[in-house]
This record gives sequence, structure tokens and C-alpha cells, in this order.
Amino acid sequence: MNYQTVALDNNHKKEDFNCDKKQLNRYLHEQATQDVKRSLSACFILEGNNKAVKGYYTLSGASIKRDLVPDNVRKKCLLLIQICL
Repeated sequence: MNYQTVALDNNHKKEDFNCDKKQLNRYLHEQATQDVKRSLSACFILEGNNKAVKGYYTLSGASIKRDLVPDNVRKKCLLLIQICL
């Protein structure tokens, strides 16, 4: 099976997506399209056959002050940034 990463559009089968994380499912099902329309975020889909959603990620220009982020979360973010570079 071939997958590709594409921008979310109205033809994707969002309602069929289930990652067993209630908040992540709800975000994709109910909020992601609205956030894209409002230019609050960009949402990208790991697309399978017939516009099936196999995974997703979002990017946002919003920020959080560093001192408001707990140390354990900050360390995970730094690790993720290092992996991405």
C-alpha cells in the first residue's frame, strides 16, 4: 500500500480515523478543518487508498512562553527538534 502526505481537504474520510486517543480523534473529526479555514494551523494527512486518513499532524504559528512549559515536556520537544533536523 502506498501512502502520501497531503494537505487536509474536504474529501478526506476524517470520520473513519481512529487512533484510540479520544482528544486526537475529536480534533481531526471536529476542529481541524475549521482551524485550517481560519489560518490557525495547517493540517497534513497521511493518506491511504480512497482518501482514507491513516495519520495526521498539524503545524501552527502559535507559541507558548518557555517558562510555562514543564521541564519534562520541554526536554521531549528538544529531542523531537533534534530528530527533525
